[in-house]
Amino acid sequence: MKFPIPKDLNDFPYAASTIQTFGGNVTDSSAVMLSLYSASTNWDDSANLPTASACSMNGIGGIYLDSARQVRQNDISSYIADQKAAGATEGALCIRNTTGKTVTFSSRTGSWTPGLFLK
Repeated sequence: MKFPIPKDLNDFPYAASTIQTFGGNVTDSSAVMLSLYSASTNWDDSANLPTASACSMNGIGGIYLDSARQVRQNDISSYIADQKAAGATEGALCIRNTTGKTVTFSSRTGSWTPGLFLK
């Protein structure tokens, strides 16, 4: 997942940064925890798709999912602060599922687009 880092981030007071997704575990009713990692931003949605190597080992959070398909807010404040300090114009993260369960998320073209929220 890739998203722009707002240009004038210093102009807006905020205390937390979250990534909002819509998803759930579709295998069964058990709860699972997926891991969020920072990722390279040198890819696009057409000719240069991301590969597994774009996903770093730098853990930045997690996503708790149960069988309810619902909105999930996950804190990535430290990651956004690091990106801001580095002067980055984009951020990217990957979601790793090592649970053996099938999970689904709405996509940018789905009914609930993931988003970065600063609040």
